[in-house]
Order: sequence, then C-alpha cells, then structure tokens
Amino acid sequence: MILKKVDKRMNGYGQFILMADYAYIRGGDRAFAEARQWCTDTFGHTVELEIWSKYDDLQNAKWSWERGDFNKSHRCRIYFADQQTANWFSLRFSS
Repeated sequence: MILKKVDKRMNGYGQFILMADYAYIRGGDRAFAEARQWCTDTFGHTVELEIWSKYDDLQNAKWSWERGDFNKSHRCRIYFADQQTANWFSLRFSS
C-alpha cells in the first residue's frame, strides 16, 4: 500500500487530500478488503466514491473508497479527507 497525495487528475480531488493506493500489490484484494473493514470499524460507514459524491446523506466526511479491477490493477483506493485520518490509517497499515 502506498499513501499518495490526491491531485486534480484523480477522482476525489477537492474532497480528499490523501489516498492509499492498492494497485500492483500482491494479495491486494484481501489487503484492500481488510483495510476497508478497519476504516469502517474505526471511522464509520461510507460508500464508494462514485456514490459518495452524489448523495450527501450517505457521505462520511473522513473517508471513502474506490474499487476497480484487481486483475488489471485499476483504482483500488481508499481516500482520506484529512491528515489525521490518513495518519491513523498509516499507523495501522504501513509495513
């Protein structure tokens, strides 16, 4: 997992500042699922980024996620709205 700054080329720009990128990681699908579960348990429920941006009542201001195709390494990401949330995540999942 790599923590990256969200820039204007990426989904989530304007709502989130950092993301955990699970592309090109061996066992990434399981690692991604475990990280999403931990975020839900720690920060509360949220929905996928595509839905998050459409419905205010489903948003969690701290985080969201985007799941692509693991076989093609597309957009398997967890987004964080602030540095503190990303730091908590990083403490738990950095190797």
